[in-house]
Amino acid sequence: SVRTVTRNYKFSRMICGVPGIGKSFSVMEELKDEAENPDIDNFVTEYVTGGLKDARTFYKFLSENNDKNKVIVFDDVNTILKDKECVEILRCACENEAIRTITFSDNVVSKDKKHKDKLKFHSKVIIITNIPIKKLDHAIVSRTNPVDIQASVEEIFYYVAERAKSAPPRKVSLKHKFDVLKFIKSEIGLDNVQRFDFRIFEDCCLWRASTEVEHEWQSFIYNLVGR
Repeated sequence: SVRTVTRNYKFSRMICGVPGIGKSFSVMEELKDEAENPDIDNFVTEYVTGGLKDARTFYKFLSENNDKNKVIVFDDVNTILKDKECVEILRCACENEAIRTITFSDNVVSKDKKHKDKLKFHSKVIIITNIPIKKLDHAIVSRTNPVDIQASVEEIFYYVAERAKSAPPRKVSLKHKFDVLKFIKSEIGLDNVQRFDFRIFEDCCLWRASTEVEHEWQSFIYNLVGR
């Protein structure tokens, strides 16, 4: 999905799905690999996690980051997916054309010599979100052709377990990580786990590493992941 953007097959993509399973990490790692690929045209990545509070801010940001050699990654920036005016702007930015026309004007922009009310937009866009597809604007969904990553608790558990050695927190011993995994699987039972992902696994491991009093760390983990 990322490569379709970096290799100029598409100019926008979306990666969505359940939280805490490594969407952001995977996208950024792939962008890093692509940037080091000598067969790919040079590009720079602009990573955005917040700060776009309204349509004017969003429009100005796009204007200031308008570059055919730039990939803009919006990671959980929910304003651009929920605010009505932002959605209108994003629809235009996600058209599958090398140059997209975006228009926006209000009393501030109309007086701003730096930002014109019509923008010929060249940058590529990648959107990462936990918002379910059915709650997203249909036009944006159609234009970005999302990769929707869904997984059961059991699937996520084994996915995390296979990557326990490299998964955060890296300073916690592998023994403590396996203590956590064993307790969740054998004592709580996966059928009784309400939520589990890399972030929750990290919290569990940190608690396990903080005390050797078994009932303390086990009680914390049970309250964190159990139904």
